[in-house]
Formats: sequence, C-alpha cells, structure tokens
Amino acid sequence: MELGSSDVFVVRSQTERPWKWMSAAVLGLLLTFGAGAAGAVTLTMDELSFQPVDGLKFEGVTFGFTVAGSASTDAHYDAANGGQQTATQDPVLEGNAGGVLTLDFDVATATLGFGVSLSVAGALTPGFSVELFDDTLTSLGTTGVNTSVLPGDTFSEGRFNYGGTPVRRAVVTFSGSAPRFALDDLTFGVPEDTGFVPPDKDTGKCESAVATILAKLAKCVAKCHVKQASFALKGKAFDEEACEQGAGKPVSCRTAYNKASASLVAKGTCPTCLGATAQSNLADLMTSFLEQNNGQMYCAGTTPLP
Repeated sequence: MELGSSDVFVVRSQTERPWKWMSAAVLGLLLTFGAGAAGAVTLTMDELSFQPVDGLKFEGVTFGFTVAGSASTDAHYDAANGGQQTATQDPVLEGNAGGVLTLDFDVATATLGFGVSLSVAGALTPGFSVELFDDTLTSLGTTGVNTSVLPGDTFSEGRFNYGGTPVRRAVVTFSGSAPRFALDDLTFGVPEDTGFVPPDKDTGKCESAVATILAKLAKCVAKCHVKQASFALKGKAFDEEACEQGAGKPVSCRTAYNKASASLVAKGTCPTCLGATAQSNLADLMTSFLEQNNGQMYCAGTTPLP
C-alpha cells in the first residue's frame, strides 16, 4: 500500500480488507466524539499547538485579546507558566494581565466556568472580573472574583462559575497587581447540533471540501495505526509518526492534508473561519482525537503499542 498524494487513502488490494472493519470502528469513535461534545465543552488548553489566541476560533468560541485597546499577540494557547495549581494546570492560556480577554460564543451558553491564576502571591480583591453579555450583546453585569494562594500552591488563584441567562460574550479583565495571568478548564454549554447553513454556494463548497479532506486524514491516520499494530504483532518495527506526520516518501497523512488544504485556501472562496490556521487546527484536533482513542480499538493484551 502506498500513501501517495494522487491516490491518498484508497484501499487497493484484498490484503487491505482489515480497513473495512477499521472504517466502521473509526466512524464509531467519531460519532462518540460528537456525542461527547454535545451538552458541554471543556477546553484544557492542550488541544491545539502553541499560538496567539487573538482571533483564534475553536470548538464554538472565538478568543480576542487586546492591550490598551489594540489587538495583541501577548496571550497564547497551550502555554506554560504557572505550573500545577488548583485552578489552572499547565498547559494554559497565558498572557499579559494588563490585557483584556474576550470570549465570543457561536451560540449563547447558559453555563460558563474557568479557573484563573495570577503571577503574584497573596489575596486580591478582586483578582479578576468577568462582564457577561446576552444574545443581543447587552451587558448582564460584571462579577468580580477574589483570588488567593491555596494550600500547596504558589500563585493567587480563583474560579469563575456561572449559570443563568444564556450569554454570547464574556469579557475578562485582570488585577493590575499581577504582571501575567493563566486561564484553564474553560467550560461552556453547546447545543447538540452546531454550525450554520452556508450563506452562499462558494462557502458551502469550501466547507464540504474541508469535511472531505478531514475524513481522508482520519482514514489515513487510522491506517497508520493498523499497520503499526500489524507490524508489532510480527515483532517488526514501523515508523507510525513518519506515516502520519513525516515529510519524506511515501507522502504522509498530514502532508497530503496540508497540500489539499493549501489548494482550497488558494482558491480564495473559503470563509474567514476556515482559513489556513483554522484548517490546520481542525487537522490537529482530528489527529489528536484518533491518537488518544486508539486504545478503544486496540484494547486487548498487556503489551503497549510502540
């Protein structure tokens, strides 16, 4: 079997029939993933690679970050700064505490919660404040959250929890007494079905094309897992990472995806929410999900896969 860009992910021989059941297994996992996402989402800040959060859209929330009223890159997803606290655990969303963090939700959420740590010792009253806005972006008021150093921890910390009128936006500001902040375990409610009807034909074509190349990526990554298990059973070595992410020959799953994604972006018909960064983030999420759930398919035995 060759993972070439011209015939990526295609089953071409009788010897590859294991993919028939594997395809059903992957579909089952993806359906499980979708079901698990319905009702509530919790972001632990390790789902994506290290990157500025300003303008980042992920799992139904768009992050904004400003300093002195101007867009700033001084706040990052998947960052390390505060260590293992009660309210936050590295990796976190970390940034300049002089800035303002905005959370815009695709669909108004009736529940919202997150932990915050501030790079200062001692109690702060408040340590940070959260202003909530309803579905019409009318302010519902501001809540101050006091922070303190909990036993065994280093930094001042606290947690915000909300349940009530659905909110479309949350604006978080931090105490001027701390130079840096960390935010973690962002939890909010989502409906069972998300997304919107494409506003025009070109947008619909792009969105469907992205769904197609993501499905091909998932299929390819799962094939790498099949081959890894098959080789391990025979006591042979197999470079699963090269199969998934490598830059050489044969063409890896991610290289093929990146090429297809770049082609879509170059057409100029994709919406801003499906730009190059968003498509890369979707691929990261898909690959991470399959990696983390591989044990649900290869669940028997006692020897871990290499």
